[in-house]
Amino acid sequence: MLNPAARLPLHRKYLHTLMLFLAAFTLSAPLFSCGDGPKAKGKTFGHVNKKLAISLGVIASETNIDSAEKKYLGKEFTFKDLWPSGTDPVNVDYSSRNKCGFVFHSHGQKVLLTAWINTPLYNRFKSNSTTRILPSSEADYAKVFEVDVDLCSDAQSSACFDQSMKLLGLDKDAPESKQICNISPENVYLTGRIAGIRKVTQETGTSWRIQIIPSGFSN
Repeated sequence: MLNPAARLPLHRKYLHTLMLFLAAFTLSAPLFSCGDGPKAKGKTFGHVNKKLAISLGVIASETNIDSAEKKYLGKEFTFKDLWPSGTDPVNVDYSSRNKCGFVFHSHGQKVLLTAWINTPLYNRFKSNSTTRILPSSEADYAKVFEVDVDLCSDAQSSACFDQSMKLLGLDKDAPESKQICNISPENVYLTGRIAGIRKVTQETGTSWRIQIIPSGFSN
């Protein structure tokens, strides 16, 4: 058995080898951010033409469902001035696999837009006097828009809803949440084909619900 004095050179040699390995690994490995910022910020999925973007709030000026149908239904738009507000889960299983409808709204909450993520569009609309939808023969309802950022979990639904409430000034006294919405409200762009549009009339006025088949997203 080696005595302590004999083991010392071996110990130093081991430490020297370990330090060389760690240095090489540090220089060769990609840098990862361990920050708590929105995970989608700075990322683009699909194709987004920001120069052609229109404000989501423009739709709020519409007053007639027939006119809105002619302007928007079946056409592709890139929208800006979007506030991420939460999820519309197809079911618990889909949400756990990052599949859902993600809901955005205009700054005045007069327009709500749902974009289906990692799953084909789940049609919430039925054509009637206040709602128009694209017939299946005219829309690729099976198209799936994929992102690799968590948007659909229960934690994201809660975090994005809390963020939306704070932006609206409705949650000022709520304790600071440790959860962070993975979509920052600044510089959100969403491109897609409008597959359904609904006019909602209430005492507070007219608002609109839109569902799209997305083809691009940028934050």
